[in-house]
Amino acid sequence: MKLLLLLLAFAPAAGAASWTLDSYMKEVFSVSHELKSAEEALELSRSSYLSELASFYLPSVSLSASETPYSSSNSPRLYLSRGRASAGISGSLNLFHNFKDKLGLDSARLGRDTAEIQLFSAKQDLTLSAMNSYYSVLRQKQLLKVVQQSLASYEEQYQKAQAYYKDGLKSYSDVLKSELNYRSSQLSAMSSADNYRDAVMSFNALIYHEPEEPAELAEVSGVSDFSMPDLQAGLAYALANRPDLRTARIALEQKEISRKQAYIGWFPDFSVDASFSRQGILGLGDAPAGSINPSYSVGMSLSLPLGVGTLSQYNSDLSASITLSAARRSLQESELSVKKAIISAWHSRELALKSYEVAKMTAEISAQNLAITNEKYGQGRAGMIELDDAQNDNLNSQNSLANSFFDLLLNRISYDKTVGRKIWR
Repeated sequence: MKLLLLLLAFAPAAGAASWTLDSYMKEVFSVSHELKSAEEALELSRSSYLSELASFYLPSVSLSASETPYSSSNSPRLYLSRGRASAGISGSLNLFHNFKDKLGLDSARLGRDTAEIQLFSAKQDLTLSAMNSYYSVLRQKQLLKVVQQSLASYEEQYQKAQAYYKDGLKSYSDVLKSELNYRSSQLSAMSSADNYRDAVMSFNALIYHEPEEPAELAEVSGVSDFSMPDLQAGLAYALANRPDLRTARIALEQKEISRKQAYIGWFPDFSVDASFSRQGILGLGDAPAGSINPSYSVGMSLSLPLGVGTLSQYNSDLSASITLSAARRSLQESELSVKKAIISAWHSRELALKSYEVAKMTAEISAQNLAITNEKYGQGRAGMIELDDAQNDNLNSQNSLANSFFDLLLNRISYDKTVGRKIWR
């Protein structure tokens, strides 16, 4: 009866939401706060770059108009006249400024590129997290099923031991041992049920659903990819495309820009600017007779800091140089670390494949051994200890098979993420 209640408690509830991995991934992407934050950061970064781009190529233009309808100098005090209004248009454009404007534009472009990489990384992390969550529910469901089957086996064995004892075929110690196994299996079933419940709550948390909302997940029938990736190809791809290395290279380029800006500071500050202004718009605020209208000019300015300013420039230049050297060392360390991570992930893939192969074989052998031992026990040719060992071996092998199966599913995705390949659709 207790077993029946346990089965009913964790059977898919009527009206439970049905999910496939694709539909779950789509939902996760649509509600994720982290992903939305990364998208917003990219939007701001692109806007900032467009602003810098417009400032670099386009003039700054402004329209102005003014009138003073009420003043102590007016007669009468409240006095509005078209002839008293002023209006005009003006514009300015920096033509050259020691290449600082170009370096500023390059810096904004790199900031945009960094935000794009951060969005890519956020999608990668979210994809792996969602897959872990989805497969965790299926894993715990399968482990719960294994424990429930084991519980049914122990319950049946306990009932048989009681019957054998009544018929004088088994000792009372066999009854006690089988009861202990049965009670222990009940405890394992409760623990497994808790693990399944926790997995479901984590699954729901990622899509902002109520923690204990029931969910029915599409099963995974098998592993389609038993191949080993090309290690050298993975290393080459990672060094060129891994998000963290791309970010590190952009950071290095940013430091190079900062170094150039500091170096430029040693030279005179030379600027060329163009300006244009016109008084009067649509008959309002026309310029006085005889004045130049419109007026325009191209001006140049030159300045060179002396004295204390040179010490400040020296410190800026030294700081930029040291920071650039540190960024180069950091990139080199990151590349070595990435190589190590990929080699480890490659061997982890190899181990996962072998583990699944061995677990599958072990599960088949253990199941056959349990069937043989169970039959021998019923015939009096095997003792309780031998039967208990066979039952434990079968339980452990089924658990190992379930775990190795889902580990293998996640392993290739994890490897591709480590290499830097896109894992989301």
